[in-house]
Amino acid sequence: ELANIYKSIRDFKLAAKYFRKSSERHSNSNYLEALLCDDRQEQFFNEYSKLNDQEITTPLLGGAIQHASIAYGKQNNRSFCNDIFNYIDLNKVDENQFSEFHREKIIDFHKKQELNYRHQPMLHSGKQSAGNIFKNENESIQLLKTCIENQINNYQQKFQNNPQNFIKFWPKKYILYGWIVTMESGGFLSLHNHKEGWLSGSFYLKVPKRNSYEDQGSIVFSELGPLYPKKEKIYQTKTIKVETRDICLFPSSIFHSTVPITTDEERIVFVFDIIPS
Repeated sequence: ELANIYKSIRDFKLAAKYFRKSSERHSNSNYLEALLCDDRQEQFFNEYSKLNDQEITTPLLGGAIQHASIAYGKQNNRSFCNDIFNYIDLNKVDENQFSEFHREKIIDFHKKQELNYRHQPMLHSGKQSAGNIFKNENESIQLLKTCIENQINNYQQKFQNNPQNFIKFWPKKYILYGWIVTMESGGFLSLHNHKEGWLSGSFYLKVPKRNSYEDQGSIVFSELGPLYPKKEKIYQTKTIKVETRDICLFPSSIFHSTVPITTDEERIVFVFDIIPS
């Protein structure tokens, strides 16, 4: 907790010190991230090599090494996921998989304020439900859970022969953790990744209509970690113009943000992670 406090105020030297002392599950990954934030290149790569030798892989490490490889010009082939944009999978969920009736039921469920909400500092002009929404016994939510599980199985099968660590070390057991994110006019999410997950995804319950040339409401994937030293390098991005009923799956290491919406329509998204258990 002390390390996280120092990280939040960007005192990365003290954050690294206390992450090093911690025995929490992801302390090693957090320690390496703090080294990168503090621009300690040599120490970062030395410690990363040790974790790789132990076959330790996490989304947090993956996002950090992806950025560091570009920032410091060092090729890396042992990340959580290399060639990250190739593992973003976008599909459309048709009514045979999840009916329009139940999609509208979940939107009504949200609009009737039947959820608790939590503070989310990366979310602007919007709100995020608290806790794991899949614990809710609402029929529509449980049917959507089954649909998402099928999509996750399809994703794993599609990429099962690819030589990526997140595929190689795919968790044998995991929990599916979900929440709803809604945005109003001007709403967007800042650049972030899902450090506790493994595979992340979004099912778009409602996306405001846009003209073909507009990016509003789109999701933007990036090689750039927002807290890491940029070193005047170029980091690639990929923008996907998602629409209502799209489902997008991607490794949890990938940093992503959204383009602010400019209409008065809500953007309502069902977000989820698989979290190793």
